[in-house]
Amino acid sequence: MQPKGFVKQWHENLVCRSKKALLGLKQELGSWYEEIDSIFLQHGFLRSKNDPNIYSMYDEHGKIILISLYMDEMIIKGNADALIKEIKV
Repeated sequence: MQPKGFVKQWHENLVCRSKKALLGLKQELGSWYEEIDSIFLQHGFLRSKNDPNIYSMYDEHGKIILISLYMDEMIIKGNADALIKEIKV
């Protein structure tokens, strides 16, 4: 059934069904995660034991960077401004 408020009078009995997820195939997301995981680990990040989607890195001055992955989104937080800018480039 068409969603409420979306009914097209001339096609009221027709809907479209996607054959794959909006973000692509599940395999594509897994491949992306494996690649980004290896990049983070190669650059000195540590993967959280409690949540494998969180990575952390400390510099020699005790500054920290935390990266959280969700699907194909990334949240970068921390108090090492120079390192955060470097990651974003």
